[in-house]
Amino acid sequence: FVGNVADVDSENEWAYDSTNTDFYVYSTTNPSTKVIKVSIVQRLFNLGGFGNISIKNIELEGANGASIYKLNGTGNLTFVNNYFNGSGNKGLALSNCDNVTVEDNVAINCYDNTFMLPKSVGNDNASVKRNSISYNGPHETMHYAGDDQDGSAIVISMNNVEIFDNYIWRSYYHGINFGSGSNASNVVITRNRIIRPSVYAGDCGGIYNIFFNNTSTATPPTNRFVYGNWIDSSICWTYGRRTAQSGSSKGIYNDARTYNVIYYNNLITNCDMA
Repeated sequence: FVGNVADVDSENEWAYDSTNTDFYVYSTTNPSTKVIKVSIVQRLFNLGGFGNISIKNIELEGANGASIYKLNGTGNLTFVNNYFNGSGNKGLALSNCDNVTVEDNVAINCYDNTFMLPKSVGNDNASVKRNSISYNGPHETMHYAGDDQDGSAIVISMNNVEIFDNYIWRSYYHGINFGSGSNASNVVITRNRIIRPSVYAGDCGGIYNIFFNNTSTATPPTNRFVYGNWIDSSICWTYGRRTAQSGSSKGIYNDARTYNVIYYNNLITNCDMA
């Protein structure tokens, strides 16, 4: 849809002609009254290998890639009360960091994962609390252009994690993906409100976990509790895709070889599958 100029026929609709590299915006008013923003900065904050960093009370708008990015290095990172708006890829993208606090932030229109906190061996301790995330991932009508992304609101695979009191509205893929492909232990996920997750057709869920390793030497994850969450309207969007789609979104989804998770007192409403 976003690549079809012929469909641009209403006020403020836009399309990008990649062949001629032209950007079209439909307007019936003076063009000088319109503001068009195109991001050319890949990362607003690139923290490199540094640690002991706090970013608070900052508005971060229009990163082409990640608003905040950090690959490896030391930890002790705090991100509190920031406003993420329009990240072309991820809002917060960290890798292999210890002792991370992500609290009281607002994020809208992150095109891929909003908060991504993966780990390697020995990277632990994260608090992800009271964040508001909305319109995460591509919109339904963007599929036609082949713009499929991961688009999960929270992706975290560290040990010793608390994910409390987050509000997630419309996440393209998973609402919360914990322990993704890892053996993360000591995880508590509670009191999160997840509405309209798993827009992607098929293999997705409001709260999701997967553990790929099927070898006998894998360390079993332990102490993982998911309770008191409300997941609503996890319903697949099967239209507007390049090929015909079918599938069912799950409120809670245990994917390949997930084990040692205790779920209780969760409310699941209006989902394709509970």
